[in-house]
Amino acid sequence: MNNLLWFSEIGKDDLEICGEKAVSLAELYNIGIPIPQGFVITSNAYQKFLQENNINKQIQNILSNLNLDDLKLLQKKAEEIQEIILKAEIPEDLKQEIYESYENLNVDNEVLKSGNKNALSLIKMGRSLPYVAVRSSKISEGDFPTFLSVKGNNSLSLSIKKCWASLFTSSLIHKREKNNIEYDKILISIIIQRMIDSESSGIIFTINPLTHNENELMIESTYGLSELIIANNVNSNVYIIDKQNNEIKSKKTPKQDYMVIREETLNKNLKRQVPENMKEQVLDEQQILQLVDYSKKIEQFYNKAVDIEYAIESGKMNILQVKPLRAIKMFYSKKENV
Repeated sequence: MNNLLWFSEIGKDDLEICGEKAVSLAELYNIGIPIPQGFVITSNAYQKFLQENNINKQIQNILSNLNLDDLKLLQKKAEEIQEIILKAEIPEDLKQEIYESYENLNVDNEVLKSGNKNALSLIKMGRSLPYVAVRSSKISEGDFPTFLSVKGNNSLSLSIKKCWASLFTSSLIHKREKNNIEYDKILISIIIQRMIDSESSGIIFTINPLTHNENELMIESTYGLSELIIANNVNSNVYIIDKQNNEIKSKKTPKQDYMVIREETLNKNLKRQVPENMKEQVLDEQQILQLVDYSKKIEQFYNKAVDIEYAIESGKMNILQVKPLRAIKMFYSKKENV
């Protein structure tokens, strides 16, 4: 039974232990899309954690004779279960496996594949532990938290346990009890993925959201993190590309006054003025065409329109997230003149 799996090791057969989001990321990784390195703590690891800490029996006792109409009592029982999970220790062998994999996220994938332990040790000695995103990969229904900019073994362990504890909110307990779903059938897996320190970033729509033209693709780009684009609060670059011949049909490159960066010493995102020496056009033509190539491959793989979040770090492209474009909303009114 696998407690941990790297993206390169995950296939569709692992859906039950890895969840939809992890399998989706792994599929993209394995067809050559540049996904940031990551691994999954499977539902097997979660079950091991529960069993070795005898948490199943404690949960059973807490949830016995539950009155769903008593919301205060329900909340109290939820908090009690969550506290038990947060205070419990991750089994030592599992913890060491997680820590070793976490440390390896700072190592180039080719070195990991080589199995050269001496080279691996030398590289690790010269590098600090990386910042990671810790997010659930849904196996059961529910909205689960994501923890960003997590660094260090203790912070990682706590974030993992918070993800596990999120299975036992009062609302989720109420829903399961009402539908006679046994709590021990509810499972969760967790994605641990290296965070990208973005020089520039943005969003790609594989259908032009301004015109709904399926033969056009739109890229929005900004210096720093894409946080300002998502909030529709930045004069981002906008590029419209013909998907059939890769022609850049139009581009809008206003001067960007501000950007959001991750401040490592404070471990938080900060708004900063864009340096004067930065060019107005965030992406060069080669980068635009590279993003177009990845976007078309991703759209073809899923056989549907998608929006894609990307980031560039040290000149390297990274695809961070892919979501189906179920409905294109005309929320780009400020860019109507592109």
